[in-house]
Amino acid sequence: MVAFAQIAEPGDEALAEALQAHEESALTELHERYRNVLIAVIMKITHDPAESEDILQEVLVQVWNRIGSYDASRGKLSSWLITVARRRAIDRIRKTCAYRRATDLFEVESRHSLSHSSTNDVTDVSIADFRELIDRVLGHLPIFQREAVSLAFLDGRSQREIAELTRTPLGTVKTRIELGMKKLVQSIGGMRNKIL
Repeated sequence: MVAFAQIAEPGDEALAEALQAHEESALTELHERYRNVLIAVIMKITHDPAESEDILQEVLVQVWNRIGSYDASRGKLSSWLITVARRRAIDRIRKTCAYRRATDLFEVESRHSLSHSSTNDVTDVSIADFRELIDRVLGHLPIFQREAVSLAFLDGRSQREIAELTRTPLGTVKTRIELGMKKLVQSIGGMRNKIL
């Protein structure tokens, strides 16, 4: 990490000024100059090349939008960029973990509800009732979250397929699924006594 932070390209001060002036060529220069360093930093955290590329794009957007918060008197541009990249990668890992926990909880709740119903000699009517409940709960989600969750869990599509199908950035799809799953788990958790 220290080795990365010590990289100081000639012209970083001019590059920072051009970014602050929102010159589009500066963003291209930033990408060319620091892409490899930032990808290396992100990869140390995610260990996923595709995810790292997505995060790099988010970092570039964040830098473009928040370059005003960069203060050359407090450190080199490279150090600031590395900090932004590390934070963004860590945030992504945290979101992924939260999404997995929500998904696991939803699956456990679903399996428990179905297996408990079958042990009580409940027939297909209970499964139909459960499906109706899921459809009703899905109906309360915002439209884009409902679409993403339905495509992922009812149609079995991957997040990348959903992104391509809906022409939505992959990160947005992941966020919609994560938020939708949290709301579903909360909704079904509150109805658990009615289901069981």
